[in-house]
Amino acid sequence: MGWGNIYKRRMKVCTVAFLIYLDYKALQQREKWTNKTKTDALWENAHKRNAKRVLGLIVELEGLWVKLGQYLSTRADVLPEAYICLLKQLQDSLPPRPLEE
Repeated sequence: MGWGNIYKRRMKVCTVAFLIYLDYKALQQREKWTNKTKTDALWENAHKRNAKRVLGLIVELEGLWVKLGQYLSTRADVLPEAYICLLKQLQDSLPPRPLEE
């Protein structure tokens, strides 16, 4: 793996992390002007949206990232339920990779 590829992978991770950060910060601001009944639904939608981003990135990057996603899918004490549900797909739905890779 060349330096260009490593740089691209790092930039993808940083970009997705930044998008997720901005999404949650915007929701925190919106929460101030939203009543409590709608707030829970907004947070749940944000978790689902960002869990899809994380899953897409993990599947794209493969390798150790898949192992990290598999581990996180077992940690309901750390992540919201939306993340757990989506990351569970990493447990057995990805095709196996040849040993040479």
